[in-house]
Amino acid sequence: MFKTQINKVFWEAALKRAAWTAAQSAAAALIAFMASAQFLHEVNWFLALSVAGLAAVLSVLKSVAFTPEEVVLKETAGAVSRPQPSGGKNGSRYFK
Repeated sequence: MFKTQINKVFWEAALKRAAWTAAQSAAAALIAFMASAQFLHEVNWFLALSVAGLAAVLSVLKSVAFTPEEVVLKETAGAVSRPQPSGGKNGSRYFK
């Protein structure tokens, strides 16, 4: 499994998820710290960025640890299989 995960598409997707996670956690930490600070310079920026960095690292580790092999193989093939309508009676919208 590990051999198939080392490819450009997987790492691009993992780093994109990590960046979004870091941005969200930094925003949440800054909002929490700004609630207790009177001025912007009183915000503990080091702690907020530390929280964001840790969240990004954990996101990458989670991507490596819990990504099923079939998802990695679909990403590398360039096509993601989407469910198709079954085309049942009266244009059914149920999926296979």
